[in-house]
Amino acid sequence: LPTGRTAEQVARAYDFAHQIHNGRQRDSGELYIEHDLAVTQIMSKLGVDTPTLVASMLHDSLLPHTGQTVESIRKNFGEEPAALIASLNQLQVYANEAQYQKHHDPQADRKTLENVLRAVLAIIEGDIRVILIRMADCLQDLRKASNLPQEQRQIIANEAMNIYAPLANRLGIWQLKWELEDLAFRYLQPEKDKEIANQLAARRAERMEN
Repeated sequence: LPTGRTAEQVARAYDFAHQIHNGRQRDSGELYIEHDLAVTQIMSKLGVDTPTLVASMLHDSLLPHTGQTVESIRKNFGEEPAALIASLNQLQVYANEAQYQKHHDPQADRKTLENVLRAVLAIIEGDIRVILIRMADCLQDLRKASNLPQEQRQIIANEAMNIYAPLANRLGIWQLKWELEDLAFRYLQPEKDKEIANQLAARRAERMEN
């Protein structure tokens, strides 16, 4: 994580997030505060600015259990983090609506992805930092997805493979693209993933013997 003034602001955001989540866990069993810190660490490696790091730490701060609003975030952390978090919340609303539609129409896969993609592109036009945080959020979700029911894993993996990995590629953020694709492939094509892993292990064994 960063140092100096930026580190102080991120630490203050961490304390705030720790308080409002109050030990709550995500569906994966990961604590919200652990997830938020991991997302912020991913963003820190991308070299983003201070408001983006603060928003990364607070990206779950508008969930119902927190009792927070955009105005309370603005009051405590300023306009930029509040605006980023508001846009992230809007993006999640679009995604939830698309998944609701998919649940009631099993043939709606393409329609679902198109709805989410339209929302993503609209928000990117406002501030590209929003999608960077969402990419990091999705990546951390994938890292913990083995603890989720299969249907939830599939939803996260589909969004990663069809929306966020291509966007990361388009933006030239290779470290996110590769990990998003690798983890998504593991859940979308588990048998092929095992086959590839076995082939790589066999090749390594052959090289060691030679």
